[in-house]
Amino acid sequence: MEQNRPQKYNNYYETRRTNVKGIIITDSFNNKMFPIPKPIYDDNKINLQLIYEQFKLLYGDSLLPWHFVVEYYNRDYIIHNPRPIDVIYPSDPDMLYVMIIGDSSRDVYTRLLYKKIFENIIRPMSKLYKFTPNLDSTIHLSNLGKRFLVNELYNAIKL
Repeated sequence: MEQNRPQKYNNYYETRRTNVKGIIITDSFNNKMFPIPKPIYDDNKINLQLIYEQFKLLYGDSLLPWHFVVEYYNRDYIIHNPRPIDVIYPSDPDMLYVMIIGDSSRDVYTRLLYKKIFENIIRPMSKLYKFTPNLDSTIHLSNLGKRFLVNELYNAIKL
């Protein structure tokens, strides 16, 4: 299995984190390092298996790089944890990565998405790693489209 991993990942599997400075939120379609072309719209199906298959096909690895994957299913947002939190992301060892399935410049999100991201990811991780959730310094949005409403996430954090 070790020989199947891309060379640039090898040291990331063995390196464990002890501290987190913040969270980066991205989507699957517009991701800078690992774009996934399908699905464009997160529909009412479980798409995590499709993401796994495409990631393995495109990047030759079966361990997803994101710590949390958010998808829409049965009129609710489900949060998966496909990567152990203490295993660092390939580009930034001090951050946790959240990926929303789909293209945030075309998909539409309800307030529930922002509430779930805050209540199930940002709040517990900020308490665990002792950082203040703040959109200016510790919560970063990476290449998200215009349909991701930053104000809704800000309102969820403020409550």
